[in-house]
Amino acid sequence: GLQISFADTEAFAGQMIAAQEFKAALCAKVGSCDVVYNAYGNKPKRLPLGREDSSGPDPKGRVPWVGSSVEDFKAAFKKVRLTARELCSLAPALLEDEAKGTEFLMQDKQCAGILKDLARSKETTTRTSYEVTFFDAYNRLVNLARINPKAYD
Repeated sequence: GLQISFADTEAFAGQMIAAQEFKAALCAKVGSCDVVYNAYGNKPKRLPLGREDSSGPDPKGRVPWVGSSVEDFKAAFKKVRLTARELCSLAPALLEDEAKGTEFLMQDKQCAGILKDLARSKETTTRTSYEVTFFDAYNRLVNLARINPKAYD
């Protein structure tokens, strides 16, 4: 069989988990779930494959970790051309759970405003603003990796 890299498996699985959770959130609000989802659901873009597995961890301090401040996260995202809005859309994945990620980012005035805006979107039936922002941010983040388009030829 095909040997897929762990990096590709992780990127693809993360996207599919989010897509299933987003579909479940929509289905909980409407009847005829598949009809509504196919017409209005926010589906992820196809991820390119070909990420190489890392031979070791990134250098210390390159990626924010436990003990990092909101400013550390914002600076790391800015360094790779991701915005504060994209950071906030990924809040559910920052810490152990969504509430902790959101609470952490709420310490920052700019992030607090963005999170409130995204929360309003989550209250709508299709959650479009939040989900599209999440998928765009997720795709941009996982596509920072060097991708060999011929890896699985």
